[in-house]
Amino acid sequence: MERHRQDAESVRSKVAETRTQLAVLSEERNLLHTNLEVLRKEKDEEVARLTERRNQLITEGSHLRVELEKVKNSREFRAGNFLWNKLPLSYMTRKGKKWYNRLVDVKNRVALWAASKVKKSTAEGVAVVASCWHWPIYSHTFVYQEMIGLTHMGLDLKMFHWADNDLDQLQPAFAYLKDNRVQLKANMKQHKKDKEYFEKTRPGRLDALLERLAGATGKTVEELAEETMVLRACTFARMAELANARYLHSYFFYDQSFMTFVAAWLLDIPRGVSCYADHMMDDFPFKVVALQLQMASVVVATSARIKTELVDIGGEECADKIVVKPNGVNGERFPVVDRGERKPEDPFEVISISRIEPKKGLEYLIEATAELKKRGRKIIVNIVGAVDPSIQASIDYGAEIEHQIKTLGLEEEVILHGMKMHEGIAPIMKRSRAFVAPYVELESGDKDGIPTAMLEALATGLPIVTTDAGSILEIVQDGMQALISPQRNSLAYTEALDKLITDPSLERKLAKEARKRFDEAFDIKVTERRLHERVAAALQPAPVAQ
Repeated sequence: MERHRQDAESVRSKVAETRTQLAVLSEERNLLHTNLEVLRKEKDEEVARLTERRNQLITEGSHLRVELEKVKNSREFRAGNFLWNKLPLSYMTRKGKKWYNRLVDVKNRVALWAASKVKKSTAEGVAVVASCWHWPIYSHTFVYQEMIGLTHMGLDLKMFHWADNDLDQLQPAFAYLKDNRVQLKANMKQHKKDKEYFEKTRPGRLDALLERLAGATGKTVEELAEETMVLRACTFARMAELANARYLHSYFFYDQSFMTFVAAWLLDIPRGVSCYADHMMDDFPFKVVALQLQMASVVVATSARIKTELVDIGGEECADKIVVKPNGVNGERFPVVDRGERKPEDPFEVISISRIEPKKGLEYLIEATAELKKRGRKIIVNIVGAVDPSIQASIDYGAEIEHQIKTLGLEEEVILHGMKMHEGIAPIMKRSRAFVAPYVELESGDKDGIPTAMLEALATGLPIVTTDAGSILEIVQDGMQALISPQRNSLAYTEALDKLITDPSLERKLAKEARKRFDEAFDIKVTERRLHERVAAALQPAPVAQ
């Protein structure tokens, strides 16, 4: 009888707690509606002021229109016209910008709240995913493939990011993410409100996390409570709550992972993180890799080497939660290509696909190309990829590569294609006879895990000519699917390429084994199953104590 009474009390307590939460949500919804009306009124007033100011600028700038008329048929017209059309924006007031951010924030909150009230056709719930502050990033196809894969296990997906990149960088295959993204807005006043919200609705929970963070960062709890990154994480958490998120997943250990880490704790829901190479790099003050590993529900290591590194960081108690799951590629998008026999007069074309950055070791490929040219081999090296304009090391490396090509007189042998979408890469891939990857490991600890571009090459049946850097030896075997050289050894790389050029039977053997290896280990039909099983287990309710 006493147990029944206690159970009844527990049920009544939970009902009361639920009613309180519903009342808070209702109050907040009403407040959002009120704020929205106020913002609409402010918007109309601001638009009127901006319109008046624009008219003044048009009058004052009549002489500019005369000048523009002179150049409208010139090459500079497009740029001039663009600048003229955008001139009014340069006079947008700071208050106007704040209004815009507030309006977008309110719109997002209302939309997420409304969507969470609509019954979904799936039973698994909503997953919120995040990778980088700016979105999209051209080279992150492996991230986007894994994100979309979560929908295949029955999760509704919302992708959070903060700033826009050029949407043309997004491969068409991942358009789903563009339609299911939420762009959060940096607004310190709102971040503080969201922090106060969690302090009210979940008293003590944020403080408990900050105490653990203090031990990992060396900062005090008081300092952390005012940190911009922590405050932004509170907004991230509030938006995830409005989306009714049941699972959170992030990539790398930078800002978005930190915010996902905080959000999962505040909302008390499972969270996963996919790990590549940056866990070995000390380049962000809030990485707290060990703490993130210890508190995550699911950890994805994209190679066995990476799992070993993660266990060394997080401790043996993390080992069981780490699943080794290499980047998966949709084999249907990359069918096998029958390249036929190469005619003696045809050049031996190869392709490299990657960002232009030091760990790609392209200087050794270029040195090998120069040596092959001296030997009378006809070779064309197609380098597809661009520098990262946000990273100075990448910019400098790109300039060095261009200078090296020019100095060695290889302008006709080494072609820099820049960034290309899948449709532009496919014809180059089709006529290429090998995929070249002269990767190296940097002193900073940066190195490749399992490169997606190499997996795509395997799928099409391309032999690989690569090095022993990073996790490459987990992908291919020397003499089976690839020819493998020591890293930073251009002479050995030359010999590997020369061997492939002069032995068509070896090329055919490696090509056949390439697709076989892909089907066995790297097709998404194989790789994603491992992650989905772990996520499904994390979503299972905890057993009720008897």
